[in-house]
Amino acid sequence: MHDKDPIKSARIYLEKHGAEEKITLLEMPEIEGARTLAFIVNDFVQEWAQYTDTFLVDSTCEDGFNDYILNTN
Repeated sequence: MHDKDPIKSARIYLEKHGAEEKITLLEMPEIEGARTLAFIVNDFVQEWAQYTDTFLVDSTCEDGFNDYILNTN
């Protein structure tokens, strides 16, 4: 199953496959004017945790992904 909306499609994928990929989906409060999808790639975090106190990646996509559909099968 997938959705035409890339954020919803990615959420569906993570809900279905996140555990097997060692990815934890995070729930974030809604922010007016923004759409968010937050998750932790557990293996990556475990490898880098010893080197840093805080690690944050912010990826903002405005163009080019509107027609992208993630295959969640």
